[in-house]
Amino acid sequence: MTIRQAPFFWINIFFILGILIAEQCTTNHLNNWSVVSIGLWSLFLLLFYIRKYFSPVLLLSFLFCNIILIGFISDKHQKVAIESDTFLVKVLKVKSSKNHYVEGEILHSDQFYSPKVYFYLPKDYLIHTDDQVYIKGSLEVISKPKNYHRARGIFYKLKADQYCLNAQKDLNSWTSRYRRFVQNTFSSSSKGIAMALFCGNKSYLSTSTKDIFYKSGSMHLLALSGMHIGILVVLLHSLLFWFRWLPKKYHIIRWVLTCIGVFIFCMFVQESASIYRASLMLYLSAISLQVRNKINPINVISFTSFVLLLQSPYLLFSLSFQLSFLAVFSLCLFPYWSMIDKWNWVYKTVFSLFLMGILTNLFTFPIVVHHFHYFAVWGMISGILSGILITVMVYIGGLCLLFSQIIDLTLLFDQLFELLLWWLEIFNRLPQISSIQLPSVLAYGLVVCLICFAYGFYQKDRTWNKIGLFFGLCFLSYHFFLFDNS
Repeated sequence: MTIRQAPFFWINIFFILGILIAEQCTTNHLNNWSVVSIGLWSLFLLLFYIRKYFSPVLLLSFLFCNIILIGFISDKHQKVAIESDTFLVKVLKVKSSKNHYVEGEILHSDQFYSPKVYFYLPKDYLIHTDDQVYIKGSLEVISKPKNYHRARGIFYKLKADQYCLNAQKDLNSWTSRYRRFVQNTFSSSSKGIAMALFCGNKSYLSTSTKDIFYKSGSMHLLALSGMHIGILVVLLHSLLFWFRWLPKKYHIIRWVLTCIGVFIFCMFVQESASIYRASLMLYLSAISLQVRNKINPINVISFTSFVLLLQSPYLLFSLSFQLSFLAVFSLCLFPYWSMIDKWNWVYKTVFSLFLMGILTNLFTFPIVVHHFHYFAVWGMISGILSGILITVMVYIGGLCLLFSQIIDLTLLFDQLFELLLWWLEIFNRLPQISSIQLPSVLAYGLVVCLICFAYGFYQKDRTWNKIGLFFGLCFLSYHFFLFDNS
């Protein structure tokens, strides 16, 4: 499957452009340079497309302009002023310092979504995640939101004059019970990794453990991602093996039960862009298999991105969203698995892990360098064994949770965790590349150029090389324009 066979790829690209244009208008960075960009794009169309395909290009340009407009409106509606002085806020995050820094969403607002806010409360005021608080005060739109707030969709600041607790977190809910069960099942040495792998909560990890994963470039292994969804799908399909003996018309029930199981799992774990992406891709792939007996992975991931951004445009600025989608997009763009289908399973596993490490880092490393000023050069090699160990740990940990009253497998889980730390520590001792400064314009421009050049080389299509060259010139010009005006 190619990009030409994935219409939602183009729809998603222009929808993202609409969100970016809306953000530029919001932060007052839209200037005369935008006119230059439009002029360059028009020249590019004239030279390569319009001469031969004038009518189709005109029609597609009209459609894509409408998609851009939808993206523009979707982003803008999140930043409309709200006229009220009393708010019911559900607490999403609490961070204590001199005062409680609280993030929450306003419930029962007049808008069709729940606006997110941040505010401060006294440190001696007891408040927890999922509590509901009545707050009387003033609400204002943040004129220039920080990257952190923008990525989390927080565009309002609430000044709390009076406040009172309306409802406390339900400690007997199924989610709370599940998290306590995970916390109590594993030993103190592996409780942190278990909470990260099965609940998406990294707060129980020690600083030294986080440092080991960070320096080795393996922090993504701790995030709830498509790997967990994949393992869960394999387990559920294995448990439902007896559907093979039923008539073919009943096989769809197997997929329905699998999707229900994944949906229940997503309800128990912490919110994550990668979990939303993986679960939605599973649902779309299951539908595609049943309807068309084939899957276009590029179209699936593009439609998934479109749906998530349509619901929450600010996710585009979330680092986890960017890394998750770019990593999976790189795998969809180069479907190597069809070439190694007949290999021995040992060679297939090792080669897949190594190649996945290369592909997932190919498009994400500029963004990682820009945000963290650091790139773990040994991450692709360490990922071969660490990926296998994490997968085995998820399977063993799942058995620990399922059969905790019958057999104790936590010792095996602890030993695997120690082996993983030992393996990652080896690569931490090797020389690393650090203190790299890469401006945001060049970082994201490099991502676009890498996608175009790599895909053009893979498909032997020079058109993509021309597109990559054009965008590379645009990003370089834009970077130096900003530099000259700063």
